[in-house]
Order: sequence, then structure tokens, then C-alpha cells
Amino acid sequence: MRSRLLSALMLLVLLSSVAVAATWPQLEKKLQDWSGDKEIVIAGEQDPLADEALMPLVELLLESGYVVLTDPSAGAKGLILEKRATAQGTTLVLKRAADGGMLALQRLSEQPPAVAVSRPQPVPLAVSRPAVAPAVVAPAPAAISVPLVAPSQRIDQVRLQAAVVAGSDVLFELDGHPLRIAVWPGRNPESFELFLLYDKTLERYRCDGRELKHVSSFVPPSFVSAGLSLDVADMNQDGTPELAVVWTEDYRGVADGTDSHLHSWLLGTGSEQLAVLSGDLEGYLHFVGHSLKLQRRSEFSLFAPELFEVELAGDNARVRPQPETENRWLMNYVVWPDASQRLVWNADQRLMLEDAQSRQRRAGTTLLLDFGKYQGSPVHVRLETPEYRSGFSAADKVMSKPHFIVRRLQQVGADVFTLVRGRTPGLPLVGRASGKDQLVQIESVDGGLQARYPFAAVEAFMLDFGILTADGTLTAVALMNEKEDGQGAAYLCLQKAQH
Repeated sequence: MRSRLLSALMLLVLLSSVAVAATWPQLEKKLQDWSGDKEIVIAGEQDPLADEALMPLVELLLESGYVVLTDPSAGAKGLILEKRATAQGTTLVLKRAADGGMLALQRLSEQPPAVAVSRPQPVPLAVSRPAVAPAVVAPAPAAISVPLVAPSQRIDQVRLQAAVVAGSDVLFELDGHPLRIAVWPGRNPESFELFLLYDKTLERYRCDGRELKHVSSFVPPSFVSAGLSLDVADMNQDGTPELAVVWTEDYRGVADGTDSHLHSWLLGTGSEQLAVLSGDLEGYLHFVGHSLKLQRRSEFSLFAPELFEVELAGDNARVRPQPETENRWLMNYVVWPDASQRLVWNADQRLMLEDAQSRQRRAGTTLLLDFGKYQGSPVHVRLETPEYRSGFSAADKVMSKPHFIVRRLQQVGADVFTLVRGRTPGLPLVGRASGKDQLVQIESVDGGLQARYPFAAVEAFMLDFGILTADGTLTAVALMNEKEDGQGAAYLCLQKAQH
């Protein structure tokens, strides 16, 4: 009892010096609805003797029957309450101790700072403990996956405010479940164009470093099941980029298994609304420099050996009729470090260099780095001959297999960036995610490959990323999610490269 009283007194000193009304609508509802252990720990590094305020919140916790702990190392069994300084003011974040999931946000300071967001040296971001300003519902039509402070709005009214995380990285909380992203530099060093690919739509945003403003949407004219890939480049080098976007449409048959058909378009970004520059190209699209390559599927194969080039003439695109012959999946490599070589994912999910003409691996160029298991959106391919798991019953017959889109390889200058999946989801039902994902920079050194890590690791599943360069500084725009399959709470994180 004595320890509990002491903890309550310390909590009184710990919380904020900001004078606010004695109401806590966001916290009260979640505290009342909580059915787990009535124990709450106050996390943070504030001096417990530095302040005296917020007696109503202390009374609320104690009157609700909570045991209050002020030592974060104690390991709460129920809830965690964090005080964070965000771009929108001081915010209390209420989370589950079991998995770090956010339950409520309570802003204490209504006035945002008048100065620009400061970004000193990045430090690792723990997305399981994010500091997020009150967010407005973002682009996708799907239901929100985490509690938000503001009510839902129409998509053309969406503006997302940034939160400064750990004093450096900038974090946006996204609605829905975006799967892939593409970024393009804006008119000033801090701004950029952002494109988010969802299962049913493509959303365009504009970011100034502190705010995401929704610009327009593209809804595919064909029925689609899932977003597969998104790529951006300036094909005609006029300063305005083009987008190559691919969706899948899954045909499911009891006797034939699942078969994924491809739908793809080339889009222009010269106006606010995305312009359709091609018909449905029905294949994989990927930029090789300023050239757009197209590879289609065959009936029982992930890809056909013919590789076409898509040409842009004015506002119309056409497919060059003379294809090349290719023995690799278009999504599985980049031409680098020069036209005679390619950086390729091998069967063991390691990177290696191969000769562009002979398609043979170059000796001594396999990078012995564990990139971890990454599975993007699936492409289901029917099997010409059924396979059987264990016996020969109908239940054991396998009629199709999924092939997963690989992680992005983005060339920036003389180097290539990709991501390392160091995070694991844990055991089903009882486990929790652990580990960190991180972007890695691949360099070509003396005919071999070398890796370095210019960005901080994050405690979240990184689904996709884009790299921006301005004034000699690298900025990573990373799409992250609480769940490995991308169906959890989604975040967008801006990270400055470490020096």
C-alpha cells in the first residue's frame, strides 16, 4: 500500500506542466472499457520532481481502480501511458502493454509550435511506441485499424499532420492498408510527391515535411483484387514523372485453384488528376532507367520469356512489337552498376551480380547478408500438373501456388537501396512481434558488393520505401506496418541519413 501511494505521488509530479481542463474524453472511455489487468505504467524519462499538475488525471486513474507504476522497467501487465512532445503539442498516448497497440491519444496542448520541425541526427524509431499527433482519417476507403482522435472526413478533405519521433524522424499515421509507395522530389528540399498503392485505389499526396495533403485518386477501370507493384520515373525527361502501377485480379475455382490475372497502366502526373496514358497493359511493369519494360504471364508460369518496351509519344503509350528474350522475372533485378551487369535476387534471397549477356553469376559477387524473409503481395499461378501434399485425396491436391512480389531495389546514384527484414511476427496467437527492419545501401567495391546502413532501424514491419536526395542529403520515406502482411496499423516515416 505504501508503494502504491508513493507511486501515485510520483505520477502527480511526472505529468505535464501544461494547464488544461480537467477532462480526459479520449482516455476515460478506453480506461472504462479496458477489461485486462488494472495496472498502468507511466513511461518516459521526465524528472519526477520537475513538475506538479494534472491532479484530475491522477484521481481518474486511482478512482478507476488502477495500480500506478512510474518505473518503466517494472513491466506493466495492463496499460502504458506515455507523454510525448509532438509537432502538434504535448500528447498522452495510451497503449496496451502486451503488444504496444495504441488505444487512445489525448492532446494536452492545443497550440502547435510556431517554428519549423527540427530534425537532428536520426535515432532508432520504435513504432510499437509511436508519438503520433491527433490524426485525421487518411486515404483508403477501408475501415480504420487504430483509434483516431478526429472523426472521419471525405478523402478530398484529408490532411495528415506529422509527429516528431525521438526528436528526429517524422511520422505520419495512415488509414487503411497501403501496400507500396512511390516518391518524387518536390519544388523545395523538404517537399515531395507521394503515391500510395492500395488494393483498390492509387492515392496521390503532397508533403511539405510536416503535412500530407491529399491531391487526387486513381481507381482502376477493371475489377482488381490486390495492389502488386508501383514504380516511378521520368520517361521523356521533361521533369514530370510517370507512374507504372500493377494490380492483380484473382480467379478462384474449386477445381482449378487460384489464378492471378494482371492489370497495369501507365499514368501521367502533369496535372492534379492522374492521367491515363495507356490501356490495360496486362503485365508486370518496371522502369529500367528512363525506359519502361513490360513482361506478361503465361498460363502456367509466373512470367513469359518475352520482354517488351513501352514507348511514350506525347500523351499516348504504345508497346514496341519487337520483344527481347528474358529468362528472369522482371521484378527480380535491376541493371547495375553498369549496363553489362545486373543485381539479382537469387533462390536463397541473397543479392548477387550476374552478366547481362550470358545471365551467369559473376564469381565472388554474392553478398553474404541475411536479408530476412520478405513476402509482398502474391501472384497465384495455376499448376499444369496437380501436386499432392501427403496423399492422393481431393483435399491433398494443390492446383496453384503463390509467388510473392520481391522487396524493392532502388538505384540512387552509384548505389542501390533495399530493406533488411529483421523483424519476426512471433508465434501464432501467443507471440508478439520482435526485432527491427532497416534499409541497407549496397555499394559496388572492387567488383564485389558491400553493405552499409545509413538509416536507423525501426521496430515495425517495413513494406516499401523510396529514397529522396536534396542538397547532398538522403531522406528515406518508409511505409511501415504493425503486421507483417500489411493489414495492421500503417505509418509513413521520414528518416534522414546518418553520417
